[in-house]
Amino acid sequence: WTQVISRSTAIASSLNAHQLAHQQTMDDLNNIADRLSLSFDMKVRLRKFFLRSQAQHEYQAWQEILSRMSPQLRRDTYREVNVHWVKKVRFFDGCSTNFLTGIAEILEIKMFGEQEHFGQLFHMYIMMGGTASRVINFNLLLPGMIWGEDHLLLSNPNLVCSNIAVSLTVVEVQELSKEGFDSVLEDFPDHAQILRKEVVKFIVIRGVKRLAQLTLEAREKKEGLGRSPTTSPASAWDKRLVSAGDDIESGAGSPELNRGKTLDLDGNAQSVID
Repeated sequence: WTQVISRSTAIASSLNAHQLAHQQTMDDLNNIADRLSLSFDMKVRLRKFFLRSQAQHEYQAWQEILSRMSPQLRRDTYREVNVHWVKKVRFFDGCSTNFLTGIAEILEIKMFGEQEHFGQLFHMYIMMGGTASRVINFNLLLPGMIWGEDHLLLSNPNLVCSNIAVSLTVVEVQELSKEGFDSVLEDFPDHAQILRKEVVKFIVIRGVKRLAQLTLEAREKKEGLGRSPTTSPASAWDKRLVSAGDDIESGAGSPELNRGKTLDLDGNAQSVID
């Protein structure tokens, strides 16, 4: 009976090696946190993060398995796993399977704890798990949602929208950098023409918005426009934007516009105009 019990225990232990590894990590975390005399709040944050990141051990094991595959088998596997998420990017619709496979191969998984800000310039993100909120507009980011696509196509930091988000729970995202995107695009020069239309579209829309913002700021400085305490920033912006649009359509309101010249803006605005 001793042999039966010992062998049964060994078999049960080997059935879920990842769960055992996670439990061992939690035990190590508790012991080390006590030895370092960490505060109670810090211990809670650490336990929350590792309790909700049990899949990290499976991900590390999966990366080890991928490293042992042949190059072609690894590419095919990446395509099976990640191409579903890559196809969610709107401007990848007309791209070939080989191009999408190259993009799927360079996606990186990142994890962030609760109430952490994340989002790097010139990076696109795909939400895989958890919930977050974008800082720029407070939109909720749920699994399957993508943001920061413009960071792959544009190179001027003044024209891209902020991709910074704050995690509401422990989140898992896939990250794609512009540097990696450009490296894949170099191997598919014919796709540059396909994406050119989207690049020009982003440049025109963001450039006009940026120019309008700088124009209104310059008019504020010149004319001393103030906002009443009861006026919200959004309504004040809308009124000024409508006023600027009326002036442009009528050709009135600014002698520079009447003479067919640009407004006297700062150097940054002039670079946008150029």
